[in-house]
Amino acid sequence: MVMSESTDELQSLLDVVDGYGRDFVVRFSSEKSKMTIVNRSEDESNAVWEIGENELNQA
Repeated sequence: MVMSESTDELQSLLDVVDGYGRDFVVRFSSEKSKMTIVNRSEDESNAVWEIGENELNQA
């Protein structure tokens, strides 16, 4: 689980997770990995998050 209070910080954390995945040969599935957004602001309504080149869907 990765949690953040901002979209930029969240993407930075996902980039770190992706880096560890590449280092330890772990692949993240965009079909199995989902986002749950709590208290989203209007300026974040069109935000897109990715792990590597895979866009994450919202649950």
